[in-house]
Amino acid sequence: MANVGIAFRTLCLTKTAITNLIGQRMYPDVLVQGSQMPAVAYYIISTEREKLIGKMSRLAHSRFQIDCYAMTRSQANAVAQAFRTSQLDEYRGITASIMFNGIEIDSGEQYLQEPPTDGSQEHRYLTSFDMLVHYTEGV
Repeated sequence: MANVGIAFRTLCLTKTAITNLIGQRMYPDVLVQGSQMPAVAYYIISTEREKLIGKMSRLAHSRFQIDCYAMTRSQANAVAQAFRTSQLDEYRGITASIMFNGIEIDSGEQYLQEPPTDGSQEHRYLTSFDMLVHYTEGV
């Protein structure tokens, strides 16, 4: 069975507004140790599957959390803005064996910062938000 997380990452990395800022630095769950900035970590918070009487439905809805990391607040916000303006919400089609039926921003942004853990004075800034991804499994 195809993995919606991998398909979502593949789709996001086709958008130049996003790749111009992060390149290929979009990781499942957590950033790779020592990642260059800016970078994005994403994970699936929850998945709901449509239920039908008498047969299985292949329709599903997954809530993704997108965490945009950077060394400045403005850069983290710019990465989040790239997701909002890259027309992901207009995409309908198949990517990596997943049929995307719709994508929407589903929460306001949260702004966080992480203090340094390596003895330096450099903080990491996060802009986080949720996206709801509607898709059909097994196409």
